[in-house]
Amino acid sequence: MRAPAELAVTIPRRWAWALGIGGALLGGLLLWLVLAARGAAPSVASTVQSAVAAAERRVMGPVPLRTMSAPTRSVDSGSVRGADEYEVCGGTWVRVNAEGEPDAADMKRAIRREDVTRAVDDKLAADPRPQARAARLWLQLLDNEDRQRQLRADGASAPTNDSWGATRDSLARLAVTATDPVTYALAFHACAGRSRDGACALLSAEQWARLDPGNAAPWLEIFAAAQKRKDTASADEALHRIATSTRSEQRLFDLLGLLLGAAPDDDALQNGVLVLSIEVMGVQSAYSLPGYQPLVAACKAEMLRDANRRQTCEAVGELFADKSDTLLERGLGARLGRQLGWPEERIDRMRAEQQVYGDSMLGGIEPRDTMSCTMTRRLNEQFRRSARLGEVGAMREWLARQALAPDELMRRYDASQRELAERAKAFAAAQAASAASTPG
Repeated sequence: MRAPAELAVTIPRRWAWALGIGGALLGGLLLWLVLAARGAAPSVASTVQSAVAAAERRVMGPVPLRTMSAPTRSVDSGSVRGADEYEVCGGTWVRVNAEGEPDAADMKRAIRREDVTRAVDDKLAADPRPQARAARLWLQLLDNEDRQRQLRADGASAPTNDSWGATRDSLARLAVTATDPVTYALAFHACAGRSRDGACALLSAEQWARLDPGNAAPWLEIFAAAQKRKDTASADEALHRIATSTRSEQRLFDLLGLLLGAAPDDDALQNGVLVLSIEVMGVQSAYSLPGYQPLVAACKAEMLRDANRRQTCEAVGELFADKSDTLLERGLGARLGRQLGWPEERIDRMRAEQQVYGDSMLGGIEPRDTMSCTMTRRLNEQFRRSARLGEVGAMREWLARQALAPDELMRRYDASQRELAERAKAFAAAQAASAASTPG
């Protein structure tokens, strides 16, 4: 994005490793929060904030987001068309007001999210696979959700969401007839928390487990449900199944992969592709992530006095640390490892890898380039890697490419932590000064 002179853009670049959503996803989400805060899409910002808050509460309790503000920079006269306009990828120019905030209507036209959705839907319509049909239904859910939020943001009374329920029921009925785990997981995630509602009552974690053998994800759902109804025998069986699984795949990236595989490649539509990707991951994270606290409680110190439980929890911790597709679960593995007494060096390295990888997502980005083609394609490619490899796989690929020596990895991590502490201290001082200067 080419910014007018003296426009300061705040780009969050650091976050608590324990938040767990991970560099690729959270980097994009935080970037979108910046854009949304300037009027681009408040309904998407609401979705993102819900996703982040839900993930925080489920795994680590409340963890404040940590941000860094980019300094104000002047821009060469050749990079702007006028003092009140700047350019986004594809050649569209957006007006800004006296405070440097983009015009919301101009921004919406520049992003062209609706054009991207239509192009993706058209391509998916030609794909005969059940998961392509499921992805089209998810697109309808996203659009309906966005319309509902926009109505609320505008102060209008949102109508009863019958369309959302009908689409969700169509997705659930499609899953019942499908035999592949991708379609079933897409429907299961759409029905999360609504298992007795409409056609969602036809779905079960047990059937997902049968279609997806070796995957711990459905057994997490079974374990939590058994714990809730105090069925100890079923909970113990589910915990054993988690411990003996070969992988843990929440399949949150399957939908992203389907949509990105059908996305247009035009420069003018790349920001719309990015926005759609962020919406997909934000809404799925808010709706679909399981509750992990019962699992954490099952491996607390007092439970580990039993040798069989300790052995089971060790296996669960190793599974999440090494064989999960989300950084959220990798962080959970580290938390379980701490409860189990893993060496601090191992946990510190896991934290350092995750932090340094997350820092890399927005590293080196100038404020004026926030919506440039280079920046947007960079984030879109990161989403594609996560869709192809999972978040953990994408991180490991990056680490292998960087080939950081252990000392260098820890040096970067320590420097990042010091910077976070300094920023937090400065923020607290600014808040205190603001409170002191407020009358009354």
